Amino acid sequence: MRYIVLGTTPTACVIAAYLAKHDIDVTLVDSQSELLLDVANAGIRLTGFRGDMHTPVSVQDLEGLSALSPSSCVLICDHPATASAKLETLLPLAAPDTIFVTLVSSLVSLMLIDRIGPERSLAGVANFEARIRDDHTVETDFHNFIWLGEMRGGHSDRLNRIQNALSWVAPTFLTSVINGMIWSKAIYSIEAALAALVNASPMDVYDNPLHRRLAAAFVKENIALADAQGTAPIAFDFFDPNLYRAANPGEGEVTDVWIKNAWMRHEQFRVGLDDEFPQQVGLGWQLSPANPHQEATALFDDLFEYAQACGLTLPLTTELSRLHAQIVSGDKALSWDHLATLESVREDMGIDIPYP
Repeated sequence: MRYIVLGTTPTACVIAAYLAKHDIDVTLVDSQSELLLDVANAGIRLTGFRGDMHTPVSVQDLEGLSALSPSSCVLICDHPATASAKLETLLPLAAPDTIFVTLVSSLVSLMLIDRIGPERSLAGVANFEARIRDDHTVETDFHNFIWLGEMRGGHSDRLNRIQNALSWVAPTFLTSVINGMIWSKAIYSIEAALAALVNASPMDVYDNPLHRRLAAAFVKENIALADAQGTAPIAFDFFDPNLYRAANPGEGEVTDVWIKNAWMRHEQFRVGLDDEFPQQVGLGWQLSPANPHQEATALFDDLFEYAQACGLTLPLTTELSRLHAQIVSGDKALSWDHLATLESVREDMGIDIPYP
């Protein structure tokens, strides 16, 4: 199978490099850019958790792509804000049997599948961190996992083939509930987005039990949105959505322990590592000069679009989005006061979760 990796995001570069290193036919495709030209001339240079690697990778300018081979598989790894437009350029060039795998963060994957059609699509969740340095070296942290699935459930030969290829990148698992996985990953990101309002990591934020209660209220609000869509969020790794459905104080205590220790587990992966992956700029939610692409913005837009479609309002998420936009625009600075503001909004709206 011939693979096309759409995008030059850190995730796209990591996937393309590992496929190429293991002699899988792969081409990195994107709009013209300095990075694409650099990869064409010098290959992809990786550094970090799994050591240093320098691999030649074929590249192709998206606007100059005349056709896809009939048996190609397109791995969509672009940024949420630009993936849809690039897909519109690529779709008319695809053969009828071209397979598209959406590995875009946030809920954009589901919207892309609506455009492509489930019969030609697979969905995935890539849970590992990477960033591109100024010299175009791709810096990676712990390669956690990739999940793949058919949107209609069940398993297929094409899932098995793509799983085999992506297992070179990270442990890759198949699931019949990928829709629930995508929703869980998006909802879980709300907790991380809270940390985008302050100059601190989630672990620092969630050291305070008041902030853990606030995070639980945000997650619960968006679990209700997933429920309204007819999707059951699925537990994975550091996130169990059912714990956030707390209905009595005893369950609230479990939720409190879960949030605090989930983020501690994140940081434990970094202990003892020799790589220099920075703790606060590798994740798409962090508001940092080193991370100009704010995935939180796309996440808010997606959540509001789904909420409008089913007649729901997301009052807490709306306030978080407003504060986030003011920080991105420079109208507000990063501040712990923003969390106090959100806590006041939660109290005024009577939104709560049983908590110690």
